[in-house]
Amino acid sequence: MNLDKITELELGIEYFNEKRNLKLGGQINQIDNYTYFGLDTIPEQTSKGNTVLNGYLEKRFKLGNFYLNQKLVSQKGSEDKILPLPTFSIYSNNYYKNTFFKGALGLQVGFAVHYNTAFYAPDYMPS
Repeated sequence: MNLDKITELELGIEYFNEKRNLKLGGQINQIDNYTYFGLDTIPEQTSKGNTVLNGYLEKRFKLGNFYLNQKLVSQKGSEDKILPLPTFSIYSNNYYKNTFFKGALGLQVGFAVHYNTAFYAPDYMPS
């Protein structure tokens, strides 16, 4: 099987406010000759261009030694059957960070949560 080279053009913009720990951005990607696994798990390539738009809002909170990093992502592709994407995703990283014994011992403990809206995820065929 002969596959053409995948080309991708990416254009993005980002705004960051350090005082408010706020980040806002978005990007557009144009992907040509995208290679993917078809329904029969055989590699396929599309000659159609696939455009993906995404935007995100990220906010970091600090309450004493507790850190809460939250990110909301929205994305939409022009070819959902070829490159399925969730419409919304939420990333939440939360942790406690401190030092003890005059800085000789550092501790960071926390948890992360990731959620996305329903979307068609292709089957995985390891063989």
